[in-house]
Amino acid sequence: MARSLACLGDKTTHGEIRSASSTWFEGLKAVAQSGDLAWCEVCKGTFQIIGTVSDWSENQPFVATGDRVMCRCPNHVVIGMARQVVDPIVERQPQMVAAAQSAIPAAPIVKTTPAPPIPVFAKSCLRGDGCTDAGTGGEPHNNFGQMGFYQAIPPSAISSDNNNPANNNAVEQRAQSAKRKQVQAEPETKTPWYKRLLGSTSATPAAVAVPVSTGAGLAALEQAGIQGMRFVGGSLMTAGRWMVGSSPVGTAVMGMMPGTLNEGEADLLDKLKLENIARNGGTAPTRVRFRWVDAGNGRLKAEGYHVSAEGGLDKVPVRKMTLNTATGNYEFWEDGAKGPSILWTPNDPGFKAPPNTGNNDGLIIHTTITVLPMPEADETGERSTTLPMPEEKDFRDYILIHPLPDLPPLYIYLSKPPVEFLDVELYSDFKRRSRQGKYEADHMPSRASVELYYETEYPELSEKDIKALSDNVASIVIPKEIHQKVSETYGGRNKSEQIGVDARNLRAALDRNLDAIKPALKEYGATEGQIEAARAKMHKLNDSMGLYK
Repeated sequence: MARSLACLGDKTTHGEIRSASSTWFEGLKAVAQSGDLAWCEVCKGTFQIIGTVSDWSENQPFVATGDRVMCRCPNHVVIGMARQVVDPIVERQPQMVAAAQSAIPAAPIVKTTPAPPIPVFAKSCLRGDGCTDAGTGGEPHNNFGQMGFYQAIPPSAISSDNNNPANNNAVEQRAQSAKRKQVQAEPETKTPWYKRLLGSTSATPAAVAVPVSTGAGLAALEQAGIQGMRFVGGSLMTAGRWMVGSSPVGTAVMGMMPGTLNEGEADLLDKLKLENIARNGGTAPTRVRFRWVDAGNGRLKAEGYHVSAEGGLDKVPVRKMTLNTATGNYEFWEDGAKGPSILWTPNDPGFKAPPNTGNNDGLIIHTTITVLPMPEADETGERSTTLPMPEEKDFRDYILIHPLPDLPPLYIYLSKPPVEFLDVELYSDFKRRSRQGKYEADHMPSRASVELYYETEYPELSEKDIKALSDNVASIVIPKEIHQKVSETYGGRNKSEQIGVDARNLRAALDRNLDAIKPALKEYGATEGQIEAARAKMHKLNDSMGLYK
């Protein structure tokens, strides 16, 4: 009987496949191969799988239905779900199966036949050759690679510079000069290519022989909502110029870390394998991830985490930048985006940034980012950590593959957009987004009334569960002075009697809470239509969360 190949996430009799390191894909999921790991719910751990599909293989045989998971369970096997099937007569080599079967009652297979490590995009230098495990203690980000930080150039700075006639004349003269003669940069024949392309703050990025952009070209970029980015810190700079899709002043922030330049290391994914993953829109395992969080007062800072295969947060989307032949820019579009999210060009588009004084608005840059382990849950399910427990939705990071052969893969992590006046989302979706120092998110209805609602309707819920559920309530972004001075549920103004009334009719409570601040919102500039649209969206969100009977 033919057997299906097994992919990442496919079930086993006691768990599921947690890693798949081959470059062969079924849709967007990589096919597992011998040495990959599966979770066992009985043994409470991950264990290697013994693949037997030797006729289809890369470095190791592929895994298919019936292949063994090497835990202590007597009959823990894989249940492959791929459409690709293999002939058991061809691929089942008796000696291989017998060897795997004989190893089961003895010591785990890793002790007798060490399998190669699961290749990852990045790992700590504290992990030796053959080990790609996640770190367990705090360590500096430099253990994983260099990092650079880029920030969007405020549009006001660009506009004021371009409105200066003298600057426009200078641009025009430079453009005419470029037409007359193209000056080629001297090749640095004695410098390795990666040092020319990946410099540091102590060296100037490699010059690129291209025409200088004209004022008209810059105007076209601005009209398309593209902003330049300036280097604001770190030890990594790249050749060319980075740009970002339009965002509010100073809010677009990007951190980047290059992949390894040492081709052929078994522990790390090389560019070819990453390109194959990107071609299928897949993800790659890594042992570190970063994100931007709101540090207060509207400022952002970077946080880093060790991520393991067992934790479920170790996969980063891999995407390839594509050349826009009309503009000459290389572009990366996030899923569902209406325009390019990140752009790169070898040219100088002509964006003029104000002098970098080191006081970067809305951004805190530390010389060293301490990468911390994910908090482990104790027997009660509680977690002890100084950091909030992240979820997949909290990350906005990617591994970008540039078509140019001399640029290594880059890990980038982008800031989430800041909140804006009258934004409406679940309160949990506003977490770790900058308030720009002037806004706050107001629960509608109040958190206290929602918590009382859950306590009354679902007495079996724990205090921890109720607190988590009360984060999934509609909220509206309003100026902090309106929230603190006008909102009828802010602080001590929310009395227990009113909380009890609100808990019995959350829909009516939302209407009353919004009506209380409506005049102040109009004074701030909101229209009747905007406020009522926000009301409708909040009711829809709360209804979807089961808060309305």
